Amino acid sequence: MKTTDALSTSPACLALATNSADGFIPLAGYGRHPNKAGLQVLDIEAAVLMQAAHDTARARRGEEAASIPIYKGHPDSPSLAQTPGHDDTTRYGRILELDAREEALFGKVAWNAGYDPKTEAKKLFVSPGWAYRQNDDGTITPVKLLSLGLVPNPNIADAPAVNVADGSAEKTSSGNSAHTDTMKKELVIALLNALGLTTAADATDEQLNTALGSAAGKAKELSDANTAGEADRAKAAADLAAVNSAVETAKAATAAERAAHINTILTRAIADGLITVAERGAWNTKLAVAADLQAAYGELAAKEPSIKTQSQLPGQAAFNAAQREDTAKAERIRAKAHELQASNPSLHWSTAWEQASKSVT
Repeated sequence: MKTTDALSTSPACLALATNSADGFIPLAGYGRHPNKAGLQVLDIEAAVLMQAAHDTARARRGEEAASIPIYKGHPDSPSLAQTPGHDDTTRYGRILELDAREEALFGKVAWNAGYDPKTEAKKLFVSPGWAYRQNDDGTITPVKLLSLGLVPNPNIADAPAVNVADGSAEKTSSGNSAHTDTMKKELVIALLNALGLTTAADATDEQLNTALGSAAGKAKELSDANTAGEADRAKAAADLAAVNSAVETAKAATAAERAAHINTILTRAIADGLITVAERGAWNTKLAVAADLQAAYGELAAKEPSIKTQSQLPGQAAFNAAQREDTAKAERIRAKAHELQASNPSLHWSTAWEQASKSVT
C-alpha cells in the first residue's frame, strides 16, 4: 500500500442541519464513492482510526490547536486552490471532535464568530478534504481529515444541505438505515479485537457501540505506550553509544601509551648501541604486535651491543648492564601495576606502582 498526503475531495455527504442537539453533523457516510483520485472506500474501521488519531492530537496539543479548518470550497487543495469557488482562504469554522458512529463519520462543528451558514443565500454541502492511502486494488481509503469544504454542488445526489434551517434534513438516496443493517460487523469486531477490546462474533449493535466508545481511548493508550517504548529504546541506544565511545577512548589511550613507551625503549636501545637507527622500524613493528611485550623487551635488552656508542671508561660496561637491568625491572613493575589495577579498577596508579615495586625483584 502507498500513502500520500495529496488531497482527495470526498463526495459531499449526509450533512444534517447545523442546529443538531449535540453540535455534531455527519461529515462522510460509509461506502464506495467515485472520486477523481480513484474509487474512495470509507468504512467504520477507517473512521475509528481517524477519530483515535484526532483524539490523540487533541490530548497532546489542545482542542483548538488540533481543530480541523472549515473553508468555502477547498483553497487548501493544491489542485483546486485559486480556481473559482476555491479562492477564499478565510476559515469560517472548525471541527473540534470526530465521532465514528454506525452510519457515518460525524464532526462537532464550531462556526467562527459572525458567521452563520443559515444566512447564506444558497444551500451549502459538506465536502471533506482527505489525506488518503492508495490500496493495492486501486481503491483509496481516507486516513486523515485535513479540512472541510462548504460547496454548492454535492458529489452525491440528494445529499442534504448543511444550512437547512429546520433541522429535519432529508436522507441521502443511499439510505442511512439500510447501510446500518448491512454494516460489516465482522470488520468492526476484528478492529476491536486488534485493539485488545475482545468482542464476540455475535455481538449486538448496542454492544458494538459500547465497545466502539472505548476504542478511541484504547488507541490513545496504545499510542502513548508506543511513544514511551520509543523513548526507552532511544535512551538504551544512547547509553550503549556512550559505553562504546568510552571503550574506544580507553583503547586509543592504551594504544597511545604503548606506542610512546616503545618509542622510549627503542631510543634508549639505539643510545646503548643495541640496535642501529636502520633497525628501529623493524623493532618498532615487532614490539607493537608482540603478544607478550615484557618478553620482547627482555629479548631486546639481552642483545649484545652491535655498535660502540659510548667511550669505554673503567666500569662502563658494568654500568650499562646495570642500567639495562634497571630498565627491565621498571618494565616488570609497570606490568605488575597494570595487573593490580585490572583486578581493582579503583586502585590509584601511584598506589599500584608502590605495591608492585615491593613485590617485583
